[in-house]
Amino acid sequence: MKKTFNFSIIVLIFSAFIFLFNSCVDQDFDEPPRDGEIADITPNSTIAQVKGLHNGFGITQITDDVVIEGVVTADDASGNYYKELVMEDASGGIKLILEFTDFNNEYPIGRKLFVKCQGLYIDEFPSDFDNETLPGTYEIGGSIYQDDNGNDRLGGIEENLADQFILKGAKDQFVTPMSGTINSFSFDDVNRLITLEGVEFIDGETGVSFADNINLQSVNRNIKDCPGNIMLLRTSGYSDFAGDLTPEGNGNITGILGAFGGSLQLFIRDLNDVSEMTGERCNGTVVNPPTGDCIVEEDFTGGVQYDPINEIGWSNVAVVGTEQWVYDEFSGDSFARMQSYQASSAANEAWLISPSLDLTTQMVFSFESELAFYEHDGLSIWFSSDYAGDVENANWSQLSANLPGSSNSNYERVNSGDINLPVGGNGVVAFKYEGTSSANTTTFRVDNIFVCEP
Repeated sequence: MKKTFNFSIIVLIFSAFIFLFNSCVDQDFDEPPRDGEIADITPNSTIAQVKGLHNGFGITQITDDVVIEGVVTADDASGNYYKELVMEDASGGIKLILEFTDFNNEYPIGRKLFVKCQGLYIDEFPSDFDNETLPGTYEIGGSIYQDDNGNDRLGGIEENLADQFILKGAKDQFVTPMSGTINSFSFDDVNRLITLEGVEFIDGETGVSFADNINLQSVNRNIKDCPGNIMLLRTSGYSDFAGDLTPEGNGNITGILGAFGGSLQLFIRDLNDVSEMTGERCNGTVVNPPTGDCIVEEDFTGGVQYDPINEIGWSNVAVVGTEQWVYDEFSGDSFARMQSYQASSAANEAWLISPSLDLTTQMVFSFESELAFYEHDGLSIWFSSDYAGDVENANWSQLSANLPGSSNSNYERVNSGDINLPVGGNGVVAFKYEGTSSANTTTFRVDNIFVCEP
């Protein structure tokens, strides 16, 4: 008997099979890892060595099989760097010129990169064609082009060639900035991540925009230290913080050291790089002092340098040893200082105690402090409601305050934060220093003490 098949039935069965198959398969495919595999490559040169391949004139092509590694210290996330990133190893820093943008997802700050330099080009900007014979900044790029005057210029690495030359390593490999004063850095440090200590924007350039975000113009601002040394801070008008205002206080500022016109200059990456500039300015001006009525405002001006503190109402007591808190000053700024370095007593415990405070209503206590030559945490803050001239017979409770420690730089101002004092009756606050002349010798300074209404 001859059998026949209905084609429509076959199609229907096949369609049902496909439906059942698809129903059993997860259609939400995982996105392949954005970063891909971590590069398996070994560097054979340092950044300092690759700089040495530049012939000292014009643009030099790198013909040797050179591989360097470094950690990204500046990307294009904020817009202050455009089509360029900065990377650093233990020997120095260098800039990579790119022909594409928005690369901060692939090459973010803190990512280790390996650069296969063979076939790339190295230059020192500004070049000889700019009539610049002073040191500049070393840059690696992917091509040479001619400007309008027919001069050779360094072009960037094209995006479709980036993976051929730039290989990605592990993330979160952050670089610790080199710390120092304005005068402690040189052209050898260009393209390194640095922290300038004890600096501020000059008078007339505080509380103004970093750059011209309306006309998208770069602007140079001047930062200075208390001795008066100055360095330029350059900011692009395209940066996302161009319209933000410069800090008014003194403190530390972090950024990438650059060079132009025979001078060093600084480039910050974002506003986090200036977040520590909240301290007292070189002229003694306090940034954001308390606004309520104050019963104590003490900055230790008017005393004789190195004499023991003898402000009216204050107690200056050496409980152990003979060392006391003394008046001191630097560059016009006065403060109280205590240290045990080279002290005549082997051990020292010195208390600086405020006048009696009327605490029938809420009062807020604040101050600024700093350290130098860290060896130990020797400063603590205390409160007593029954102090009557005898430190050892009074009852004391320790107050929680922000204090400088091992992670702070020399003379870095630290704000205590607002400390609510107990309400009721009278009381005193005290700065207690403990140290020895042989080991625990950290110097501490205290300034701008306020006890005020909130």
